[in-house]
This record gives sequence, C-alpha cells and structure tokens, in this order.
Amino acid sequence: MRIKKFISKNLKEGKAKILQELGEDAVILSTRTIQKTEGGIEAIEIVAAIDDSPLKTFKKPAKKNSTKFSDIPFASKYATERGENKFMRATAQIYDELNVLKSMVSDISESVKYIHSNVLPDIFKDIYVCLRKSELSEEFSLKIASELSSRGNISNFTEALSEARILATEHIIIKEPAKRENKRIISAFIGPTGSGKTTSLIKLALVSKLLLKSNVLVISADANKVGGAEQLQTLASVSSIPFLSVNTHLELKNIIEQEQSRDFIFIDTAGASPNDNEGIEKIAQMMKESKPDNIYLVQSVTMSGSSFLKSLSEFSNMNPDSLILTKFDEAPNIGEIIMALKENQIPVSYITTGQKIPEEIEPASRKAISRALLNDELIDKYYK
Repeated sequence: MRIKKFISKNLKEGKAKILQELGEDAVILSTRTIQKTEGGIEAIEIVAAIDDSPLKTFKKPAKKNSTKFSDIPFASKYATERGENKFMRATAQIYDELNVLKSMVSDISESVKYIHSNVLPDIFKDIYVCLRKSELSEEFSLKIASELSSRGNISNFTEALSEARILATEHIIIKEPAKRENKRIISAFIGPTGSGKTTSLIKLALVSKLLLKSNVLVISADANKVGGAEQLQTLASVSSIPFLSVNTHLELKNIIEQEQSRDFIFIDTAGASPNDNEGIEKIAQMMKESKPDNIYLVQSVTMSGSSFLKSLSEFSNMNPDSLILTKFDEAPNIGEIIMALKENQIPVSYITTGQKIPEEIEPASRKAISRALLNDELIDKYYK
C-alpha cells in the first residue's frame, strides 16, 4: 500500500491531484485545513492511499444458513453497495469471512460442550445440560447424569433433578454453628478484601446476643482499611454490642486476657489480597496472639473457581476451621465454587444471602447450597 500527502487550495483541486497521481482506486484517509508558510494562506492537506497488492479471492466455507447482509459491519455494507474501490471491496470480503468463521466456531463450541449428552436418555440429557450450565465440570456433570440414568428407577425430570442436587453437593462438609458453652468462645474472621467479613461478623454477633442471650464483645483489628474500624463500631453501636479497636497484635493479646467474662468475642481482621504476603503475615500474627477457638475464612461465591482456590491456599497457613460463603444473592452460577470445594474439602459453617442484619445469614446446609447450584431460574431457562 502506498500512502501520500497532497496540499492544494481546495478539496476539488486535491481530488484531481490524487486521481492524476494515484488513480481512481485511491482512498482518502484524512483531510484537514492548514496554513501555508508563505503569506498565511489557508490550504487543504489530504492524505490518500492506494493498495498496489494483488487482490486475493476468498472461498466461503459451506454453511446452511448464510450470513445475513444486516450482520455485515457498516464499512463493509458501504463498500458493497457503492463498489467504490478494490481496497474497500477486499475489506468487505474479509468481514464476510470473519462473520462466517465466527458462526462456525460458535456452533462447534456448543456441540463440543455437550458432546456426551447424546448418549443419554432425554431426561438425563436435560439434567446434564443444566449441570453444565451451572458451571460444573463436564466430567462431573456426565458422572452425575450417567449414575442417575443407570439407576433405572427415575421416571421424570423432577425426580432426576432432586437426586442430581444431592449428588452434586454430597462432597461438601457441613460444620455445626457455634453454640454457647461454659467457656468463652473466641471467633476470628479472615478473608480477602470485599468478601463480607465485617457484615458476617456483626450478623453472628447479634444472633449470639439475641438468640443465645450471650455477653458479646466485638473487636476490630482492621488497621488497614480506611474507615474499617468505624464501620464496625457503627454497626456494633446500632446493635448495642460493646466494641473495642486495636492496631497491633500485642494490643489484641492484652484485651483477650482482660475480657474473661465474655461469652463470645468476635474479631474482625483486615482484608488482604491472596497475593499480599505481608498483609496475610500480619493477620497470621494476630491469630497467633488471640488463639481463637474458631477461625472463619469468609469468601464470596461470586469469585471465579481459580480465585477461590487461590484464596483458600494463601489463607491456609492460618488453619481456618470453616468457611462462611457470602453473596449467594449476587452469584448467577456457583458451579465453579462447588468444584473448588470438591478439590479442597474445608467445612462450611454459614451462608449469607444479602446485606440485611441479622436476617440474611443461616447455618450452612447441603440442601440450601444445592438449590443455589441448580436454582429454579436455571431450570426454567434450560429445561424444556
């Protein structure tokens, strides 16, 4: 391709120059008004190009449904309708080919994704598709659907769905929620930034106060987040729960030693990225000094499966006892989280379904998790 700049008195004169030097197939790339150096007279600067390379022809792959003209980008349609030059016609052909290839790749992707479903009876094929749509792995989905099919005693989709929910979550370990005992119970909340630690803590603190009739203390050990301690203090104040704040692990140790009369002490820690080794080390030091009875790792189910596993790995050196899974109300699919829990079998204590305090937290159960995995909206959308 040759590109050349032309300067003329006006656009008409400039086009004449382009036609003379580059020919009728030239394309105008840009125009702008400039001032000549002599006399300050305004002129037009035009940049034009001509494609000297031989024009290749493209052969479209055979396809039942040809690409609609309306799917071709504007520039391609313009070139096709007007037929202005070889360069624009070549561009139109390229866009045509890309649209056809895109459609073919999409069709192949869908067929590969559900390639094994064709070997299953219709009911279990539908179960398999719903499992895959919930983001469970292909192997796990096929295993569940195949097992249900082999039983021979399931006659309808509703029965198959109920059993699929059980099989998909039977590997999840559930831990009983904390109960009031004859000794003080210290619980610490750790996890990545934005996972919902503070909200989960105040929910459980309020439940312990109201339902268990307990003497509760809330401690903020979050010295990193701007306004973190203030947020927890406000929530504690509204709930009429005593509140203290610390900045170092030694301050935390002293408070733990002094507050012997409490039934429950809840400790909020700073959120840390799984990649923040220094931040995680500071939290680990806090845990070492406070010696909590329960360490809750709070993680959102809106995370990707890989991020979820990364967080589990990085916080594992603090030996969390169980998980609090948050934001079930915000996650469209939790299949990747279910697969992560299959790979790393840490117990689950609580799940949260919103921001309301203290209502939207509940003891974890496989039934609740399985219904979030294969929810009614998913079933209505993909089960015909």
